[in-house]
Amino acid sequence: TGTQGAASLPGYYNSSRVLTILVKDRPDTFHSESIAQGLKIYRNGEAVTVSPDHITWSHNGDLHTGTYTFSQDGEYSWNLTYTNKAGNSPVDIVAPTDCDIYAFTLDTENPYGLSISYEPGFVDTILEGITFGFYRAPVNVVITATDDTAGLESFTYSYTPDGSGNGLNTGMEKVLIPFQELDQDGNRASARFTVPPQFRGKVSFTATDKAGHSATLTDDARVLVVDTIAPGITVEYDDTAAVNESYYSAPRTATIRIEESNFFHED
Repeated sequence: TGTQGAASLPGYYNSSRVLTILVKDRPDTFHSESIAQGLKIYRNGEAVTVSPDHITWSHNGDLHTGTYTFSQDGEYSWNLTYTNKAGNSPVDIVAPTDCDIYAFTLDTENPYGLSISYEPGFVDTILEGITFGFYRAPVNVVITATDDTAGLESFTYSYTPDGSGNGLNTGMEKVLIPFQELDQDGNRASARFTVPPQFRGKVSFTATDKAGHSATLTDDARVLVVDTIAPGITVEYDDTAAVNESYYSAPRTATIRIEESNFFHED
């Protein structure tokens, strides 16, 4: 028994898994120590010591039920032999044929080390007390994460407008990058996606491992601005009565109008 990470990924479990052993044998010939000796468990390719007190038994006449708990993260395989006190062994050990009983991966930890970076790089600018990263062209976002045991199965990313109404790009939400499209490097994986122009907002993503655990990161350190539209500027004066075409006898007020979706007065 155990909680499976995903129905589409048999063999990956995200919580402790319990092995239940049923032995039908006479009470006077049943030999629990033989089960402990015959239960060979390997974790990440190394043998695990199994002692009799690692198996909990209950008895009901000729039926003996033992349970062993797999609790440490790792890749497991195991097999079992049994000989009772009379020296008899079962002809065959019956196990379910529709499950990954003899080999599986147990992973109880979330992915970690999530990071978000941008290509090409930029220099952060602090305007109105907020850190902005400005781009004049579409920007490639690089997302990475690490998972030690089960491995990473997918990323889901979003780039969400900041609600200012200044971006024509309305963003994307929960876009899936499947396992086949991840760049795998050992237990670490990365992926890239593009944020098109006329966007102002934040980037986030969720990393999910094969056991179903996930972790989320939002780049709260900055507001990403991708802007390819040049500002429009016009200048108007309030007094147009000139003497000799360019001389004025009274003060003039110039009004500067700037058409720019990402305008900051510090600029």
